[in-house]
Amino acid sequence: MTTSEVLAWWAERFPDRIAHTVIAPDGTESDITYGAWHRASLAVAAGLARQGVTAGSHVGLAFTRGQTQDFAASLVATHRLGAAAVLLPADDDTAARHTIEALTPLQCLVATEHEAPSGRRWPPGLPVLDAGDLRTGPGAHPPAAAPEGTATALVVFTSGTTGTPKGVAIAYADLMARAPRTAAGVDTHPASGSVHLNAFQPSTAAGQWVALAPLLLGVRMITAAELTPASLVGTVRRHGVHEISMVPAMAALLSGIAPEEAAHTGTVERITMGTARCPAPVLERVARLFPQATIRIEYAGTESGFAGTGCTWHPGLAPDAVGRPNAGTRVRITDDLGHPLPPGRTGRVELSPPQGIPQRHYEGDPEATAHTFRGSWVRMADIGHLDDEGCLHLVGRAQDFVNVSGRKVACADVERAVERHPGVREAAAFARPDAMLGEEVAVAVTAGEGADPEEIRRFAARELPAHAAPAHVLLLDDLPRTRNGKIRKELLPALLDGARGPAGSAETVEERLARIVSGALGVPRVDHDRSLLELGATSLQMLRVYFALVEELAADFDVGLLFLGDSLTLIARDIAAATDHRS
Repeated sequence: MTTSEVLAWWAERFPDRIAHTVIAPDGTESDITYGAWHRASLAVAAGLARQGVTAGSHVGLAFTRGQTQDFAASLVATHRLGAAAVLLPADDDTAARHTIEALTPLQCLVATEHEAPSGRRWPPGLPVLDAGDLRTGPGAHPPAAAPEGTATALVVFTSGTTGTPKGVAIAYADLMARAPRTAAGVDTHPASGSVHLNAFQPSTAAGQWVALAPLLLGVRMITAAELTPASLVGTVRRHGVHEISMVPAMAALLSGIAPEEAAHTGTVERITMGTARCPAPVLERVARLFPQATIRIEYAGTESGFAGTGCTWHPGLAPDAVGRPNAGTRVRITDDLGHPLPPGRTGRVELSPPQGIPQRHYEGDPEATAHTFRGSWVRMADIGHLDDEGCLHLVGRAQDFVNVSGRKVACADVERAVERHPGVREAAAFARPDAMLGEEVAVAVTAGEGADPEEIRRFAARELPAHAAPAHVLLLDDLPRTRNGKIRKELLPALLDGARGPAGSAETVEERLARIVSGALGVPRVDHDRSLLELGATSLQMLRVYFALVEELAADFDVGLLFLGDSLTLIARDIAAATDHRS
């Protein structure tokens, strides 16, 4: 069974039923019915066939959230021909170029070209097709392929151990594993008819699942090109949303909404939280906003797919807990040699998918595949332990990876990019905790006389995808090393914190607040008599101030204090009173 077959079943029986609702940046909405989706996929498939796409071909797809109609039609069309859809970031030229260069040549690439960023540099000779033109082209019924279950249906990119992008190949049988055994069974699925809201990019594993969920589960999926707290609440009210999938950053933004503003959102039954750890105070506020909803914490990876863990969040849940194995999944902790460790021992997390699901692999990279995919086990980039009840607790990331809001960044990628700067001699990238993103990238460098850390940071940002660009650059005379010359990365976070200025107990809350605000705004100093709004802080910058101050004070306070318009002095006084710190 393929996605094309299931869509044909829906289109025949429920042609006018809405599968997707897309909300444009200006707030206008457009619905995609199963019938229209099917017709568009046939037209795109016909266009791809004319381009020479057949079973086994690789077709690049580059779309943003606001282009769900084109993405969904192109994805199903690719599967109709038995080809593999290669998901590429549409909003990041650097990442798109790197991923294309790392893969076997594509047959062609499909995008919504009139909305693509200017200056895109597709490889010379690569045919780039406009999805809108294909979707509205002449009607046709191209032949439907019947690919083997082990054939590659999707390639989703992630960073690998060698510092180059690696395409995780997902087989047709893997992709369709959640579908009922017969096409007719999808309309009787427990989730059928429910309304889901998401904010994942199509180039991610979660993004492709969002596109296909209406086929495999019978749900109606709402995708917003841009999602703010106010628009999220408004969408829930208008459409009676039953389930929301979000990342911790969105949850943090929601925590600034007053409960009365979230009235009439009782239709929400479930909130799924993934990609990074979410602070307990933020989860508590989300629970108050959606009192009827169950909050689900989920852990998995692009490499592991269905293999993962999950748990229902509740006050008092250990902050590092990510739950027990999903149905059919096995979890174990191993040492450096791959030997299983008993409960309570910390080591590398490994996951095994349910039986019958083909093992994933890195496309065209057998060496990296052998390192990560070991028999039926997938070696994750996380360090953790199992408790006596079988719950997985994540301790941190394996060395040389940084987890930025669920996206793995290879430190080698960052180091090579920084070292391309003409003034840099050596670079060592490392992770720094960030309460909103999980972790952020930092880099320590040795450089020539007169080197400017901010200029180096801007240089690296031009060389790397946005999520991999370093947030901090630490300039050192030499990097800390062991006797045999290896860099001691475990010492770098403390050196960075020391270089950022004093944060000891003698510093008052007001002084800490002013220091953090000046750092968030990128200015040398701020006027304590002005409010954050007067200083020009955005909502995102206010959240960064909140998370940084909570971390330093080791105590929580109401994030709403930052949005009231009071001066920094008054805000510091209220925070000091709420946290029992010296003002």
